[in-house]
Amino acid sequence: MTEHLFIKNILPPYRINLFNKLESIAVKRDNFTFRVFVFNRNEKGRSWYLKEDDLSFSHIIDDDGFYFNFKNFHIRFNPRLYRTIYRYKGAHLILGSSWNDFNILSVCVLKRLKLIKNTVSFWTEANYNSIYKTSKPDSSIKKALRRWVLNTCDGYFFIPGETSRITLFEKWGIEMRPVIKFPNLVSEEFYNIDQSKNLFRKQPDLEMIIVARHMESSKGILNFLSRIDSFDEIRIKLAGVGDDTKRYQDFVAEKGLEDKVIFLGELDVPELIEQLTASHLFILPSYHDQSPLSVVEAAIAGLPLLVSERCGNHPELIRHGVNGYTFDPTNSKQINHFLNEIRSKSSAELLKMGRSSRDLAIESYDPNIVLNSAIEALSQ
Repeated sequence: MTEHLFIKNILPPYRINLFNKLESIAVKRDNFTFRVFVFNRNEKGRSWYLKEDDLSFSHIIDDDGFYFNFKNFHIRFNPRLYRTIYRYKGAHLILGSSWNDFNILSVCVLKRLKLIKNTVSFWTEANYNSIYKTSKPDSSIKKALRRWVLNTCDGYFFIPGETSRITLFEKWGIEMRPVIKFPNLVSEEFYNIDQSKNLFRKQPDLEMIIVARHMESSKGILNFLSRIDSFDEIRIKLAGVGDDTKRYQDFVAEKGLEDKVIFLGELDVPELIEQLTASHLFILPSYHDQSPLSVVEAAIAGLPLLVSERCGNHPELIRHGVNGYTFDPTNSKQINHFLNEIRSKSSAELLKMGRSSRDLAIESYDPNIVLNSAIEALSQ
């Protein structure tokens, strides 16, 4: 039986949740086994720290690897990774870090030189729509190197959804390989939300919530707030912390919006669920977001969605006009048009939209369906 070795840079809480759930399914089967190799317990810009007590699956954490951050580029070298690959010679390698990570590049070189014979797959959240609209076009050298790395794949591409499929095979010209749908999965507490709470939203203003666990420029929050023509009949709650929090607070104070924009700070899961169920609408105005988990959480919580078209998972989660809207975060006219659309909805209409969000999310993100389907594909 082939062992599957997931290779990750770090393990944020939602990935721990995914692997714990995968393990709970795998132990009931006799044809699937896996372990996870992790480069670092944490990295710059992340607020969590990996604790082994939280992991119920087989894992290897390389505490002796080299890590350095240079201008927000993560530089790593983990010699233990190569010893692990040598030890598990027949393992299926699932590379789940950035394609330009030194360790990933090194594995691809070894594979190309036929110094390792492991099957190599990639786990990627590639999103062309967030990349090309937020930075200079990629150079021909970068494009060629990216194709060379990703074309090393002789296994599968693990992807969250349609945006990544389009990015890999249509936009980047990567050779076609089988795909396994493998999105980020939310905590099971979200599936246990009492939907009856959504019936009792009687605040005078429409309560809108933006969840950005890392408040940074890529989330587009300041841009969004500055493009709203009128804050009449709306109140926006910001959940999260980060380097840009002070800038947002200064903007709100300057515009006299303290009663219209509320800072909630960092929330744990129960607190987040409480705030979501007390809201009429979820907003995420990102410039750049590969596959944001917060959109899935809000959908399962039963909220209508107003989400930037640059968020990679919007094809799975939004049916335009049915459960929400997508918008260009640089288009003020669109932003205000859709806010006015939401303002015009009755409570019953908003509730119906929220139920559609939940149905769509469960259809695409049910953990038992997603993980059992992945195991079936890998066990063939």
